[in-house]
Amino acid sequence: MAGAVLLGLLFALGHHFFYASLHGTEAPSVYDEYHLFGASLSEQQTNTAIGTAFAFLVRACLIFAISLAYQQAVLWSAARESNRGVTVAHLDVLMSALGNLLALGTLSVWVRRPVLLLIAVMAWLVPIASIVTPATLSIGTHTAPSELRKVPQIALKSLNLVAEMPFIPYSPVDYTCSEKPCDHKPRILEAHYAYDGPSNTVRKIALATTAQGRVLNIEAPAPNSSWKLDFIAPTLRCSSVNETITKAIQDNVFDYTLNRDNCSHGPGYLSWKTRNWGLLPDTIDDMVPYLDSDMSDTWPLISDMVVSGYAGKASFFVAVFPSLMSRDINGESTSSMSCTSPAPSELRTTLFGPEAVAPTTILWCETYTSTHRTEFSFVNGVQEIHVDVTDLSDTPLISENRPCDYLVRESLEDFPCVFNATLLQSLSHQAISHAFAEMVLGKIQWTTYVSGGRDLSMEMTSEIASTVLTRSPELAWLRESDLSGRPDYSPLLQSIQPVWEDGTKSKFVGLRNSQRAGTGAPLKDMLEELFLNVTLSLMSEELLQYNSSSPFYPPPTNVTFSMRTNIYVYPAYKLWLAYGLAIGTTGLIVSFGLAAIVSNNASFNPSFSTWMRLSRGAELSAEIEQENLEGRDPLPRYLKELNVRFWREKSGEQRMEEEKLARSEVVDGEADQIELARFGDEVNETGGADRETSLSR
Repeated sequence: MAGAVLLGLLFALGHHFFYASLHGTEAPSVYDEYHLFGASLSEQQTNTAIGTAFAFLVRACLIFAISLAYQQAVLWSAARESNRGVTVAHLDVLMSALGNLLALGTLSVWVRRPVLLLIAVMAWLVPIASIVTPATLSIGTHTAPSELRKVPQIALKSLNLVAEMPFIPYSPVDYTCSEKPCDHKPRILEAHYAYDGPSNTVRKIALATTAQGRVLNIEAPAPNSSWKLDFIAPTLRCSSVNETITKAIQDNVFDYTLNRDNCSHGPGYLSWKTRNWGLLPDTIDDMVPYLDSDMSDTWPLISDMVVSGYAGKASFFVAVFPSLMSRDINGESTSSMSCTSPAPSELRTTLFGPEAVAPTTILWCETYTSTHRTEFSFVNGVQEIHVDVTDLSDTPLISENRPCDYLVRESLEDFPCVFNATLLQSLSHQAISHAFAEMVLGKIQWTTYVSGGRDLSMEMTSEIASTVLTRSPELAWLRESDLSGRPDYSPLLQSIQPVWEDGTKSKFVGLRNSQRAGTGAPLKDMLEELFLNVTLSLMSEELLQYNSSSPFYPPPTNVTFSMRTNIYVYPAYKLWLAYGLAIGTTGLIVSFGLAAIVSNNASFNPSFSTWMRLSRGAELSAEIEQENLEGRDPLPRYLKELNVRFWREKSGEQRMEEEKLARSEVVDGEADQIELARFGDEVNETGGADRETSLSR
C-alpha cells in the first residue's frame, strides 16, 4: 500500500516536470507532427496523450493502494463483530462499495460503520484528480512586455536630408543683418556653404509617397508592436486666396494667354512660388505666376526657385483653371479663341466667369513648424499611424538662404564655425518642403502645332499628374484619357469597342478599366495630408536616421509588444492542488489500513484464496440449501439475513467437538477416497468392455 502511494507520487512528479517543461513554450501548430510506424501524430495530440497517461498511472496507483487499505478495514470491522456476526447482505454492501456507487446509499450498513463509509466516499473522490490534472495544461496568448528599443526617427538635426552644400569662397560682405537678428557680426571677408536643395534620397521618398498616396513601410522593432513619438517637423497648411489675389492671378494668366506667342497655351494647372526673395511681406505683384518680361515674350513661370539658391518663404501657390483645358467641338483649345474672337473682355468672362466649364481653384500653401505627436501601431506587420499636429508656429518657415544664417567659416581661429542644432533642423525642414514642392510646382497646358491642321499636344512641366492628387475633384479633368490631343475630337481606341462584320456587338469588352476621377478629398486636404505622409515616410529610409555617433542620437523609446503567440500555460499549483488532495487522502486511507493490519495481526490481499480460507473458517447462523450453492443471482432472502462470524473464540467443549468432527471427517474422507477409487476402477473396466465390444463389431 505504501509503495503504491510512493509510486503514485513519483508519477505525479513526472507529470509536473513534463508540464513544467512545456510551460511558456510556443504551442505547436496543426502541421507539427511526429511520424511513428507510418502513423502521423500531431505534437499537440502527443503532449495531451502523455499528460493523460501520467494522470492514469497516478490514479491506478492510488486506487490500488485504497483498495488494499479498504479490504484491511473491512476485515478489521468484521473481526470486531465476530461475536454477533455480520449479515451476508451487509457484507455484500461492504465488499461492493468500491465498485458500486449505489452501495453507498444503504444507510443501514454505514450507520454502524462510519469510518468505512468515509473511506469509501474518499475512494470515489480520489479519481477526480485524474480528470482535473490533464486540464491544468492549456493554451494561452503571450504578449511580450514593453521594452526600451531603438525606433525609426528622422534625423532632422543632421545633414542627411540636404544635398551636398558647396563651399563658397571668401568674398566682400556688402550687406547687413538688419532684416533679422544675427548671432555674429558680419566680417569684412566671409565665406559660407550654400544650401542646394534636398538630397536625392529625400526626393525619391517624396516621389514614391506622392505616387502611392500613403506612408511608406516603416521598419518596426517587431511585427506586432506599438510606440509613441513626439518630434518637431514641418507642416503644410493651404487656404484659398482672397478675391483681390484671385483677380490679380487671373489677370496675370489671362494676359499670358492673350500673348500671341502663347495662343492656345492657356494653362489648366499652375503651381509657383512668390517672387519676393526677402523676408518682407508679399505684395500682389509678387504673388502672380508669370513675369512680364519687356525683353522677350517668354513669360517665364516662377516655379524653379526651389534649388535656385534664392531665399524666401517655403510656400507656393496652386491654381487650377479647367476652362483653359476644355476643347470645343472641333477639338481645339478654348483658350485659342484669344487669337481671334471674341473680344478679350468677353473671353475673360468665358474662361473665369460664372459660365466657365469648372470653377477656378487657387490655393496658397505655407509651411509651418509644428509638433507631431504620433502613435505607431503594427499588427502582423501592417502599420497604422495616428498623428496629432500641435503647437503650430505663428509664422511660416523661412528658407535659410541668407549669409547670416549659413555655417560661417572664419579665417581666425578664435572665431569657430557657427554650428547649432536650430540651423540643422531648419535646413532639414526646408529640404522636406522643397522635395514636396518639386512634385507640385510647374504647369500643364495645351500647346499648338500647325502642320496640316491644328493639333494639340500636352505640355507638362509638373509631376502633379503622377501623384494621387489627381483623385481630387479639382483635378478630375486630369484623367489619362484626356491627356492626349485629338485634332478632330476623334474617339480613342481605348474608348470604343470593335464590332463584328455582321454588325453585332463585339464580345471583346472590358479591355480597359474605367477610372473614377474626382473621388478623393478636396485638393486642399489632400495636399496637407500628402505632405504629412512624405514627412512620415522619411522614417522608412535608414540613411535618413540618426547615426549612433551623433551627439543628437535619440534615446531608446518604450515599445509595447503585442505579439499574440500561442503558448502553453501551466499553473503548477492547480495540478498539485488536485494531486495533493488525492495523495493526501490516499495516505490517510493507507494509514488506517496499516492500523487495521496491526489490529488484525495479519494482512490480507484481494485474492480468491484469501476469501476461500476466510469462508472456510466462517460460521453461518444457518445452513445453505443445496440449490443455492451455485451462487446465482438473486440472493435469496434467507441468505441476506444469514449471520457470518469470523475468528470467533471458541470454548474447550466446542474445540473438542470440532476435533472429533474433524477426525470423523477424516475417516469419512478416507472412505470417500476408497469409494472414489473403486468407482474409478469400475469406470475403467466398463470403458474397456465397451472398447472390446466396439472392436468386435
